[in-house]
Amino acid sequence: KTGPLFTEDNLLYAALIFYAAAAALYIGYGVTTGLRLARFATLATALGLIANTLAAGHRWYAAGHPPFSSIYEMLLSFVWTLAALTLFVERRYGVRIIGSVTLPLATLGVILMQLLPSPVRPLVPALQSTWLHIHVSLAMLAYAACALSFGLAMMFLIQDRVRTEIFLAATSAMRSPAACRTARS
Repeated sequence: KTGPLFTEDNLLYAALIFYAAAAALYIGYGVTTGLRLARFATLATALGLIANTLAAGHRWYAAGHPPFSSIYEMLLSFVWTLAALTLFVERRYGVRIIGSVTLPLATLGVILMQLLPSPVRPLVPALQSTWLHIHVSLAMLAYAACALSFGLAMMFLIQDRVRTEIFLAATSAMRSPAACRTARS
C-alpha cells in the first residue's frame, strides 16, 4: 500500500503489538522469574508507550485539542497513563510483576479502541474549557492509579497466599454498620 506510514491507526497497531508482547513477557516473568523476560517486557512496554504517545500526539494535532472528548480518546489517554504508571512503579519501587496485571489491561484497552468509532470531531461549546483538560487528565490518572493499585493488591494477596476465608472475614469486618443491618434484614 501507498500512503503515510505514521498514521494514528498504524501507531495504535504498533502499541497493541508492543503491549501484548509486554503482557506475555510479564506473565512469563511471573511464572519463571527470569530477569531477562522482565527486561524485555520493560522494553516492550516502553516501545508501546512511545507508539501510544505518538498516536495521542497525532490525535491531538488532528483534532486541535487534547484527546479527551470521546470514549475512544479517553481510552487512548487511559492506556497511555496506565503504561506510564507501570513503568514508573517498576522503576521507582522495583515491582516488575505489576505489568502482568496492567499490560493485559492496556492491551484490552487498545483492542477496544479498534472497535470504537474514531472520527475527529470539534469540541462542543460546553467542553471548550481549560477545566476539561484538568478534569480529564486527573480522572485518567486516577483510573490508571486505581487499576495499578488493584494489581498491586492482588499481587500482595497472591504472594502472601491469603486464604479465602481470611480475606472474606477481613473485608466483611470493614463493612459499614448500615450495610450489615441491611444484609441481616
